[in-house]
Amino acid sequence: MEFDIIWSNRARAELRAIHDCISLDNPTAADRVRDAIYQRVEVLRGAPRLAQVYDCDSPNEVRHTVSGKYRIFFSINETERRVEVLCVWHGARQEPEL
Repeated sequence: MEFDIIWSNRARAELRAIHDCISLDNPTAADRVRDAIYQRVEVLRGAPRLAQVYDCDSPNEVRHTVSGKYRIFFSINETERRVEVLCVWHGARQEPEL
């Protein structure tokens, strides 16, 4: 049974900002980056536990996966069969606060 994907407001805003920033120079590349991130998140529907655990101070387990230069942070709710995308972060930036 697959997991539902829920995007937090923060993750949606970050993905929109990434797309908008890249679009200033190359709209086609912006679409490719956005679509690749969406595709990577879709993989989590079937096997979210394959992603690495992210070591942070969050009370809930946080995992992360990579799409190109971007890290996708998420949590898993086994009971509700949900994956919540918490944030999308450029790999060159300092670690996000989750």
